[in-house]
Amino acid sequence: MKNDRLSALLREHDPAAGRELAGDDVLRIRTAVLSSTRERRVSYAVRLSFATLALVLFAGAWAAMRTREAAPAPQPQKRQIHYTTPGGTRIIWSLDPEFQL
Repeated sequence: MKNDRLSALLREHDPAAGRELAGDDVLRIRTAVLSSTRERRVSYAVRLSFATLALVLFAGAWAAMRTREAAPAPQPQKRQIHYTTPGGTRIIWSLDPEFQL
């Protein structure tokens, strides 16, 4: 597999292969690693709280949109247009929005 080849290449070309670190170096590296993990835990908690806040806001917006969509749309009403000519002729147009050809 690809990961096996990469691992083999890294082991083959490792400049520190077969060597051990001094006790002081081990302690220094271990302290640096542990202190960075503590800092990451704090940042992880902050990221988790922001993600939770974003999820709550998204859920609220989605619920608001769903209630707005659930309200029935007002039905268009029939309208009439009355027109009277100077000679006394009356014309009445009825406009039905549901009429289809």
